[in-house]
Amino acid sequence: MAIHHLALTTPDVEALAGFYREVLGLPELTRHLDEGGLRSVWLDLSPGILMVERASPPASPSETGWFLLALTIEPGERAAWKARLGSACTHESGFTLYGVDPEGNRFGLSHYPEAAPSRRGSGPTGAS
Repeated sequence: MAIHHLALTTPDVEALAGFYREVLGLPELTRHLDEGGLRSVWLDLSPGILMVERASPPASPSETGWFLLALTIEPGERAAWKARLGSACTHESGFTLYGVDPEGNRFGLSHYPEAAPSRRGSGPTGAS
């Protein structure tokens, strides 16, 4: 398994993404907008992605920072991983299974950008 992406939450996506882009030299891959404006900026870690995500206001210090460790899986392995995780799988998107470890840390098993075999053709339901 390899790191797929790391998600970092912040009240100011532009400023924090700018730090990683300008100071650390991470190339910007994409921006995601929603009704609230800039939702996230994805930066290239090669391999992997640093996803700088907007924290939901009001954001306290405990709601910002490292948010998620996502590891890469193959789309065809999704069902087996979901079964293996059992109740540790808390929710899912069309690309990622999400869970919480015994300490409460969030993790994901992702095959983005390829949708799960049973979800192909149904459109994306979330990219994180």
